Amino acid sequence: MKFESVKDIINYAMDKEKEAAEFYDKAKDDKNYEALNDMLSDFAKEEVKHYEMLRNIGKDHSKIESYTFKNIADLKISDYMTEITYKPGLSYQDLLHVAMKREEEAFKFYQGLLEKTDSADLKKIFKILAQEESKHKLKLETWYDDFLAKQDM
Repeated sequence: MKFESVKDIINYAMDKEKEAAEFYDKAKDDKNYEALNDMLSDFAKEEVKHYEMLRNIGKDHSKIESYTFKNIADLKISDYMTEITYKPGLSYQDLLHVAMKREEEAFKFYQGLLEKTDSADLKKIFKILAQEESKHKLKLETWYDDFLAKQDM
């Protein structure tokens, strides 16, 4: 994807974060995923925070400056999956599949932006967002792995 300006990149990223929040909000309302309700709700709230971080670039640096980076494990489960489309009523396993792929793509998007910018401020923001999406992916992959382990019993 080509962008004409940094503003275009930020607007696109904001749209993707808003879309992600809507995805998690919609999924948490589906009765099939009651066991994931709290996690889906938390993810929706975190995606809104990501949106706000992007919206407030250049305004409030306190959260950005105080952010602590950590090494996030990657189970790579979603790396070997093909994409499927979300629709209400998907199985629990398929919802996790969709969500993992979404988080993987978001991580790759921010990682790609991180590698292409020269701005120190944007690098830090994209690194933060990449790590946040990576944390979501790990949590989802762990839930998926646990789900599959229970199926083998």
